[in-house]
Amino acid sequence: MDRALGDLRRGAAVALIDGDGAASAALAAEYAAPERLADLAALSGAGVRLALTARRARALGLAVDGAAGDGVGGASAVALPLPAPLDAA
Repeated sequence: MDRALGDLRRGAAVALIDGDGAASAALAAEYAAPERLADLAALSGAGVRLALTARRARALGLAVDGAAGDGVGGASAVALPLPAPLDAA
């Protein structure tokens, strides 16, 4: 986990694999240029999503359906689809 966090802070994308073997790629928002988002979308073959803690989403006034937690230690998260064309601006 420490290595993944360090890589994210340096702008690298990291792979996240759950207990069932399903993988996702993560990239820090600060480094999410449109070209990098398009590359991730092409690599994954799926849509790109913005992941936020439920607490952050609520603070931004976003709907958080069924997400509990306060955004601290083990809190739930929400994933919001980014529209195409991808634009981090």
